[in-house]
Amino acid sequence: MQTGWNVLDANVETSTLVISKISSNKEGVFIDLLDTDNKESKLENAIKNSDSISDVYWSKSIDYSNLPNTVIGYKFDGKLLNLFNCKNIEQRGMPAQRGMALVADVHFRLFYESNKQLLNVRHIYEGSGYTLFYTQYRDFMIWERNGDIAKTYPNFRPTGIDSVGSSGLCYGKRGDILDAHILKRNLYFTVEGQTIPRLNKESSFTMLSYINSIVSQYAINQYTGQHKPSGYMNLLPMPDYADRQADIERIITEIIDIKRWWFSLDETNLEYHGLIAQIMHGHHLGESLDQLQEKLTADYTRYQELVKENDDLWMDLAEIEVDSDFRATLNAYKSCRPYEELLSIDGASNGNVINKQVMAQEIVMELVGMAFGRWNIRYAAQPETIPPFGDVFDALPFMPVVSFQSEEAQLYPLTLPTDGILIGDDQHPDSLVKRVQEVMHSLWKNDADEMESELCQLIGVDSLQTYLESPNGFFDYHFKRYTKSRRKAPIYWPVSSPEGEITLWVYYPQLSSQTLPHLLLLLSKEHTAAQSDLTAAQLANDKKREAALLNLMGDIRTLEAELQQLNDLPYKPNHDDGVPVTAAPLRNVFRHNAWKKECLSNWENLQKGEYDWSHLAYALYPARIRDKAKKDWCMALTHGLEELCENKPKEKKPRKKCSEGPTMQLFDL
Repeated sequence: MQTGWNVLDANVETSTLVISKISSNKEGVFIDLLDTDNKESKLENAIKNSDSISDVYWSKSIDYSNLPNTVIGYKFDGKLLNLFNCKNIEQRGMPAQRGMALVADVHFRLFYESNKQLLNVRHIYEGSGYTLFYTQYRDFMIWERNGDIAKTYPNFRPTGIDSVGSSGLCYGKRGDILDAHILKRNLYFTVEGQTIPRLNKESSFTMLSYINSIVSQYAINQYTGQHKPSGYMNLLPMPDYADRQADIERIITEIIDIKRWWFSLDETNLEYHGLIAQIMHGHHLGESLDQLQEKLTADYTRYQELVKENDDLWMDLAEIEVDSDFRATLNAYKSCRPYEELLSIDGASNGNVINKQVMAQEIVMELVGMAFGRWNIRYAAQPETIPPFGDVFDALPFMPVVSFQSEEAQLYPLTLPTDGILIGDDQHPDSLVKRVQEVMHSLWKNDADEMESELCQLIGVDSLQTYLESPNGFFDYHFKRYTKSRRKAPIYWPVSSPEGEITLWVYYPQLSSQTLPHLLLLLSKEHTAAQSDLTAAQLANDKKREAALLNLMGDIRTLEAELQQLNDLPYKPNHDDGVPVTAAPLRNVFRHNAWKKECLSNWENLQKGEYDWSHLAYALYPARIRDKAKKDWCMALTHGLEELCENKPKEKKPRKKCSEGPTMQLFDL
């Protein structure tokens, strides 16, 4: 009898039962009191009228003998019980496997937090938001010294390393509804992002098809909760499928083709192939977005058809009749699946209806990326030159294929900032808005001004400069878009004076120990220019202009003082530390509230020693870290201070080889 909540004072669910070690062919009675508060009267009524109460079930315990975790499935439909008589996925030779245990802040990164020096990173799968069959890939992990440092952390577990390099599928351990994705050949995996590795293409597609089916999703939830670790996954029964293999491969291939294309419009995805290049048809944004909407509607309709076909295929293989109550139950269970947007750009569609304002903001962000040298404008100008997708199991790139490479700079049509710095002032020759406009004229020639006007109209701003300079404009959108996997990691940083009189844009991938000196030099030049203008205003007796210039000069001096103080710390950025740690010391030069708050929190953690694993912490607090390294081998190894450590791990002695002779003397008795 399941009695559920509100029986004991403790916050636990309860049940009462009589247990025998031997399964019986005799019928037993089960009473369900889970969904009622008046348990006592319902129980009394059930005992007196057991044949007519809907929550009284008669079944045989022998029917549960094949259920995982000794589940007492008195509510299970007969067809579901039959399903559990099938071999489970482990018995079919396709076992799930958990991955490594790592420390999130220390080891996990987003791919756009790295620069071009990628010796210390590896691709990693940590699960994803709900998406059937295919996902976006964006996560890295820090793997310094080929993982030797990570392996010294107390909670590190090397599980699954020997399976890296194989193809298969992967899935997030947490989630109300199970969903699985393609395991690329260079993906490491973790405790949260688990896998079924070492599968060929045929087996991978079969497992991908089954695990994303409603049969699998319903069945596993009968014996698990939100957590679905590999041990539980391995108990999942699977019907025979050989005679439908061709249908499975056709369905999965088409689904992946649909999703992969739509995900390739998202610049936070490693398989990004450019947005402008793929959606712009002609020089009118509105018309192009209308055509994109037509494609989205058609593709989403087709996707739904394929998902239904996949569900029906596995219900047929499980021999669940079309008109049966259990088939109706499974079809109704589909409502538990979260809604999916094919367009993975955050907020760009709702109910698969495109939001043109968001798409305009996304286009501006791509244009900013081209202005800084993140994206190669040649691909936008000549979409036919974009490299095609490789095999679905191919190793992921370290940067999207449309990224700008330094070796491509010869005869490049744009002027790129070699130091990664552009100016906020629209009158400056190196202003961000002018560089973005240069990108637009390169792409759209005589229609560039019209395109700029259309973008501003869709975004809802008077001018592109207004959108770029407002803390709640471009940067707010960028900050939210580049917050992924629980990491806030914007890469275009607006370094601003307190009153916002001057802003210098810093491109994080080009951040170096020379960035602050360059900013200070630029500010000095701006102050000198303002001083000259002030003299002219005073000679002309222009009091309004004089007041504005004095305010500007004061703001410049305040920003100079802050940056000089940071430079004297010293500030030595290292991209392996990631955006949150690297940006923390600049907490006072950001005006966006949420980003400023994030940086302040990370700065406090740096001061308290919570980020002493970082290179920046060693630059700021060398004495503290050297002192820690004396007792902590992991800290010593992280910072190259092995010679200081007094607590070195003992060297493992090689095992002695067994001697060929007897190991003990024998006596005749």
